[in-house]
Amino acid sequence: MAGSAAVSENPPIKTFQLEDTLPSLPVPPLDKTLQRYLASAEPVLTPDEYQKTAQIVSDFEKGVGKQLHEKLVQKANTSRNWMEKWWEEKAYMETRAPAAVLCNIVGGINSIIDIWPPEEGTQLERAAIFTWYTLSHFQTLRREEVPVDRSRDGKTVWSMQQLKGLFNTGRKPGIERDTLYRHFKTESEGHCPDHIVVISNGHMFIMRPFSDSGELMSSHDLFRQFTYIKEQSSHTRGQGMGALSADDRTTYAKAYDYLCELDPANAQHLKTLETAINVVQLQEGAPKNMSELYSMGMHGPNVHNRFFDKIYGVIVHENGTICCNGDHAPADGIVLVNHFYWIHQNLIDTAGAWPGSNSVTPDLPMPERMVFTVDERVKNDLAHATETYNKNANITEVMNCQNSSMGKKWIRAQGFHPDAFLQMAFQYTYYRMYNKPAPTYETATTRKYYHGRTETVRSCTMEALTWSKAMLDKSKTNADKVSLLKAAHDKHLLLLKECANGDGCDRHLLGLLILAQEEGISIPEIFTDPAFTKSGGGGNFVLSTSLTGYIGVHGMVMAMTYNGYGIFYCFADDSITLNMAAFKSCPETDVKRFFQQLNVSLLDMQRMLVASKM
Repeated sequence: MAGSAAVSENPPIKTFQLEDTLPSLPVPPLDKTLQRYLASAEPVLTPDEYQKTAQIVSDFEKGVGKQLHEKLVQKANTSRNWMEKWWEEKAYMETRAPAAVLCNIVGGINSIIDIWPPEEGTQLERAAIFTWYTLSHFQTLRREEVPVDRSRDGKTVWSMQQLKGLFNTGRKPGIERDTLYRHFKTESEGHCPDHIVVISNGHMFIMRPFSDSGELMSSHDLFRQFTYIKEQSSHTRGQGMGALSADDRTTYAKAYDYLCELDPANAQHLKTLETAINVVQLQEGAPKNMSELYSMGMHGPNVHNRFFDKIYGVIVHENGTICCNGDHAPADGIVLVNHFYWIHQNLIDTAGAWPGSNSVTPDLPMPERMVFTVDERVKNDLAHATETYNKNANITEVMNCQNSSMGKKWIRAQGFHPDAFLQMAFQYTYYRMYNKPAPTYETATTRKYYHGRTETVRSCTMEALTWSKAMLDKSKTNADKVSLLKAAHDKHLLLLKECANGDGCDRHLLGLLILAQEEGISIPEIFTDPAFTKSGGGGNFVLSTSLTGYIGVHGMVMAMTYNGYGIFYCFADDSITLNMAAFKSCPETDVKRFFQQLNVSLLDMQRMLVASKM
């Protein structure tokens, strides 16, 4: 129409555009935190122990706790996220346990059960296609075109900061504390390293999949690059330098420093690993199902072909099955879950076909092998790291399992939230098996806050314990049991909501403890009281659990305690999938038995709720 002005749509919101608009992480009121802590300790204490702990908590609140809290509030007034640096350092960088097996995240790619079933001879093709999608996502993030995450109702914006830890991150070992390096930059921030590292039969190669102008090579060209690597590495086993990263962190730090001193070229190779977008490992072995895939990802036999200090370490097996083993420090598991979900959806939409252009560029430079200078000490360091890895691999067990008697649809139809319902099933199962409650960790996200990460939901409540006991009490009516389940369920939802709002107790207590240490104050008795450890404090939760969502992508981490279980789970409409891990060397734990008993618990709960409506 003549004379009318065109109306342009608002430009799309960039990935990190809203970060500075998010509220700062709050500091909960001290009295509320201590009330929550006491409530979480009560189920695992005798009445006398509880009274003693209550007095210790009261003394803390009136004395040194009040002083420390005031200092923490002052810190929070000058920091957008007062926990961010502390959490990275205390939860990850200062941990001296090996990253391999004991600490890293493991994820299995769902293509094994649908679009890409196990098939010999597909390793290089699938590695090329998967890598092409990975690097396409890298480009999308560089352009800040990944949509901003929001709450389920769309009203609350979530922090996207953790996505900056997905690519180009590296962890340098230290004698007392590691250092995390983040080299990722958006296009507006400047240059970003654009190489990847590929490991095959213990040989390390640097691959440059982007042209000087930033154009990603075709998936067919990537296939040629992987084929070249496979051919060059197939004759003899390589140095297996990545195995060094499987040792305890202090031992690894000494080996790392010596390796750098031995030859400047070694230091450059390690820097190449640190700055790489990701690491792709062409692995021996042929997992046939999800349990075998997770087992290979967590503690597969070929440590010489692995590197554990990248968050994004892709493992592609000889039969084309794919999983991931990655450092937990740069980001939480949900970042990898969302990334793999995006890749999986693309694979489904294209039937797993070659993506992008079909072109092949004949004169592309081939990957370069990274050769380290080694001596007898380095060889001994490699042998020690391999021994450490094998020892930890041999004492752990992993299982992927599914309950098909119910899913989120049936649970919601009964008026329950799927997550809270299953958390109660965990409590009931453990109580039936061990005749005692289990201090339980569940991950809650605090991403509604600036640079937010997580808080701990302490699922073991008095309400959950009371209901678990009632389920075994023949004098209780069905109506009694249903009522008590609803009370325990509702309490869990309240805790989950509080934690998401920054009102949990664990991060606050950790902040107070760290401040005491930094101020040179004697460790307050609240932290040395046995109740602190018995209730899960200091990383002593017997059940370490996490919901990976409702989109069918799974993940897992090893159990937090030697006598505990690591349980990660997700819901489909009509099923629940769980990944469970424990130390098989511990006579108290057995993942197969726990899963069997969990099925019994869920059947009990199902029958109870069905009977209540008859």
